[in-house]
Amino acid sequence: MRSIALLVVLCGAAVAEEPADKPKPDTLVITPARTIEYTTDEGTWMSVDVSPDGQTLLVDLLGDLYTLPAAGGEMKPLATGMAWDFQPRYSPDGRQIVFISDRGGSDNIWIMNADGSNPRALTREKRYMFGSPAWSPDGQYILARRWGTYPQESYLRGSELWLFHKDGGAGVQVTKLTDARRQRVSGPAFSPDGKYIYFSSMPGRFAYNTELGKWQVHRLNRDTGEFDTLTSEYGGGLRPLVSPDGRHLLYASRLDSVTGLRMRNLETRQERWLARRITRDD
Repeated sequence: MRSIALLVVLCGAAVAEEPADKPKPDTLVITPARTIEYTTDEGTWMSVDVSPDGQTLLVDLLGDLYTLPAAGGEMKPLATGMAWDFQPRYSPDGRQIVFISDRGGSDNIWIMNADGSNPRALTREKRYMFGSPAWSPDGQYILARRWGTYPQESYLRGSELWLFHKDGGAGVQVTKLTDARRQRVSGPAFSPDGKYIYFSSMPGRFAYNTELGKWQVHRLNRDTGEFDTLTSEYGGGLRPLVSPDGRHLLYASRLDSVTGLRMRNLETRQERWLARRITRDD
């Protein structure tokens, strides 16, 4: 794996000032104070996506984005620098990448070409922040989690799902905090036919490490507007994904203080553990 440079901002780092009448850029201009270089062959809590052709992995590591061959090999930088970029996802046609970045001052949704060129902000929120972006199957829309700034509207107090067209716009709210069963949502994903939105949700607010089982997998029928609760595991249901053929649901759950991956047949509802340990447990 390549040597990675981590740029660190120290107290007193210079921030460029611009005339008040000059249009504000999408990105903040921050000068790094020093550079720390190191070499590694592993990472923790990385977001991983696979290109539509199955040949390339897309990952984040310490606020930078990289690609590498699915068969293994050297990581190649895609987006680096002072900004914290994370949770990248390929578009269905593989030509674009959506990701979250704080390069504009807050965690907003960004889109760039698959080679890292032409990055642009899809949202420009200062009061709210976004996470877990997901493309619709037709590649026209992006679904993401949104929550407010601390302490009045922080993620600990509640979050919602919003849908945006890839070309911009005000967006459409999908879930609402007024629904007591879904006051905190996370990890949205579309079904391959676009009919359903899967996501994790829990009732209640003002909590972080709650007792097991409160987070479960829910599903929204986009045709009828109806919600279904799909899981009831003691260890909860987190980060749902649907297989490309639409037959299987994958989600994370916990057992004996270990996070594993479960697979459900959506036709027969039969379930089994696919992997008993998939990540460092929180």
